[in-house]
Amino acid sequence: ATLSLLMDNTAPTAPAFTAQPNPPTVNRNDLRTSLAWTWDAVAGADSFIVKVNGAEGARQTGTTHTINSLSDGAYLVEVAAKDMTGNASAFTPAASVLVDRIAPTTPAFSVQPPAVVNDADKRTSLQWTWTRTGAASDSFLVSLNGSLKTRQTGTSYSVTPVPDGTYQLEVVEMDLAGNP
Repeated sequence: ATLSLLMDNTAPTAPAFTAQPNPPTVNRNDLRTSLAWTWDAVAGADSFIVKVNGAEGARQTGTTHTINSLSDGAYLVEVAAKDMTGNASAFTPAASVLVDRIAPTTPAFSVQPPAVVNDADKRTSLQWTWTRTGAASDSFLVSLNGSLKTRQTGTSYSVTPVPDGTYQLEVVEMDLAGNP
């Protein structure tokens, strides 16, 4: 009688991502309805374990994982290779995508110059301050008289000197995903 035994304690090497969603941020102007990650085939692997946000999914044999029906939030994807005896590689570093299709609300001015400024005011500058409506990391697009002046994180803007004329300031809050 002959007895064959396969002894395998060696895990396959970890896969490496070869394609990831690009750009890694989905905002309200982005029409993608699914996201896909692709990794290289690994010698000796017969399947792959995919984690999405730390939750391990079913083993799969293909080298692409797709998420459909996107909802707002972060997607962190990790992949490990597994051989036929059950040895698993380390997981890849997480590849992340942020889905954020919700725009911040319009900021409200908390301080602004009077509607009419005359020589009696002796003003040498005009100052506007507004409230932040979103996250502390949001930025603001500041336009004066229809012309974009700056993208900034601060919540105030001033004009110095102040020649005669009309001044109209518009402030649009922009979140990290690029939603205005």
